[in-house]
Amino acid sequence: MKHSIIFIALLFLANEVIAHNEKCRKGYSNLKIRLDSSFSIKLLDSVSLISKETYLDTHWEYDTKTKSFNYLWGNLPNGKYQFRIKTIFDRIELFTINLTGDTSFVISNMYELLNLNNLSKTKFNKADSIRIYFKSSGCFHNSKQKMTLKKITDEKYQLMFCYDTIRYQKINGRTMVLEVPVFKYKIFGPKIIDSLFQLVNESAIKQKRVQENGLECGSTTHEYLYVLMGNTLFQFSDSGICDWNLYSNFRKEFINELFE
Repeated sequence: MKHSIIFIALLFLANEVIAHNEKCRKGYSNLKIRLDSSFSIKLLDSVSLISKETYLDTHWEYDTKTKSFNYLWGNLPNGKYQFRIKTIFDRIELFTINLTGDTSFVISNMYELLNLNNLSKTKFNKADSIRIYFKSSGCFHNSKQKMTLKKITDEKYQLMFCYDTIRYQKINGRTMVLEVPVFKYKIFGPKIIDSLFQLVNESAIKQKRVQENGLECGSTTHEYLYVLMGNTLFQFSDSGICDWNLYSNFRKEFINELFE
């Protein structure tokens, strides 16, 4: 009797697997979208797969072989989907996907990357606008800062600094926690461009050293810096770097003045 129960259970399981495979063959497919390993996952503010105005749950995993992040959806009904990404600089990319079978593709052309090989002070001097995004996260904190440097003349730059504050507001009788952006403005001379270039250049040197020689130390706090000029992007992570205080020095020299 016991063997009969086991046989029935195995038969039921086999039928379930066959039914699942039949379902996959008859109008259902898998979708994998990979973020090119050149880009940091922190660059993306949101990722969505949309079907008929419905946002589907998104699952991702890190592929150690390709050193890239994959977004995965399994057993999707074949049809038309829209894949939407939004970067931390509010750039939105939309991709239309006609799913007719298992599909995978790579996101690789969002920005032109800036590194030590093509880094120059001239690019900073010529830029009409430079956008900066800084993020810090750890066990007990998660903060970000945004700023934009706009060239007024070769000798005058306007710094717009944005940070979020927490406010409480009652909505329909319930107290809601809201993130409210606050903006600060100040005019600086060309020294701010010199200091920003120094920040980026020295950060790039430290990052390349870790990439070539391995991690120098570990930490539960991680800091990220992104600098965008037109479509040219510099991205930095302090992972494996000891005592990276370059942004802190830049903040003390310029940003702290906004709060005096």
